Amino acid sequence: MRIAVWYNLPFSGAKRALATHLESLVRKGHEIEVWAPDTVLDKDHMEMKLPVKEKILPLAEKFNSIRNSKYGHRLIFRTIKKIRLMQDHCHDCAEQINNGNFDIALINPCATFSVSYMSLFLKIPSVLYLQEPNRQLFEAWPNHWLRAQDPYFSLYSINNQLIRFAKGIQVNEDTKAIKKYDLVLANSIFSRESIQKAYGIDSRACYLGVNTEQFKYEIEIKETYVVGLGYFAYPKGVDRSLKAIALIPKPKRPKLIWVSNGKDNAYFEEMNKLASLLEVDLDVRINLNDVDLYPLIARAAAMIYTSRLEPFGLAPLEANSLGTGVVGIAEGGVRETITHGINGFLAKNDDPFVLAEYISKFSDDLDFAKRFGKEARAFVEKEWSLEVMGNYLEENLLLALNR
Repeated sequence: MRIAVWYNLPFSGAKRALATHLESLVRKGHEIEVWAPDTVLDKDHMEMKLPVKEKILPLAEKFNSIRNSKYGHRLIFRTIKKIRLMQDHCHDCAEQINNGNFDIALINPCATFSVSYMSLFLKIPSVLYLQEPNRQLFEAWPNHWLRAQDPYFSLYSINNQLIRFAKGIQVNEDTKAIKKYDLVLANSIFSRESIQKAYGIDSRACYLGVNTEQFKYEIEIKETYVVGLGYFAYPKGVDRSLKAIALIPKPKRPKLIWVSNGKDNAYFEEMNKLASLLEVDLDVRINLNDVDLYPLIARAAAMIYTSRLEPFGLAPLEANSLGTGVVGIAEGGVRETITHGINGFLAKNDDPFVLAEYISKFSDDLDFAKRFGKEARAFVEKEWSLEVMGNYLEENLLLALNR
């Protein structure tokens, strides 16, 4: 197949997932060309790593010229302006794709709006691979909708209503766009259900996979620390990890090394205070390259994964591939990727006592941690390889094409 691909993702887990998708399709002999706005350009830009043609169209300068605002009436105009600019960009990309003799378009998430507007302009079969709905619009933790409920008539309540109206514009445009795709793919059953609840459409679960040749690192011994991974913010549950580790007796308490591609400054400060209060050694490392990251994960006694409602959780499988077991909470997509006792241990609730017990299994017995990690890698090689994932993806692209 000749496949046109579009994405708008910064360096992130979603971008790593896209890279594995493209690699698996290239291995299967498909011809791929990629379109993206220049908002994706960063030090880890994929054009340096993937053997595909890539066309970057300008958008960042126009986006950056629109000022942020906390005032509702300005937010409305800002939202409308950004939507129009993104739709203009998608129109330009779609025109090139429509005239490019492609069989199908594989569209990926948009960092700005989650759902890409490419479907509004494409004239060939199109598939949207959506990692998750826009969580800020559909989940309780940002409280965009709750904070707009003010029983008292005031300038504050009016401003909140205007903010709510601006968010409603985006929900409306996103919903129109997602319903235009021939097929929507989700990275897990949990994500498929989230998409159904958010947009009222059916999608198909199409799991991600791990390049086990890339994520491979031989070690002699494990070390007494646990590693966490992800953007340092509330949804990643750093607070949950700290509270669990704090329950391990101090003489045996492992250090927590958290690797992140960025941080929420307020949450970062709060967690450092919490770590100090709980006497947990917290070491945060920002933007590590793969040369430093892989041995750090491989040598860890375990990975702790306490993200809140993570749609899939690629990092635990990558840790398994590097020979490290995972301790997590049975919520979100991690329930589908971690098989209890095989490649990790899952607490049924966010119970810090249970999490501490599972962490201690690894940190108290580094020989066990190493044996378990080897078995976890074998499990991932069999069940979650790039080849297995490529078969899922190819099958769904053919399904959309035949429709």
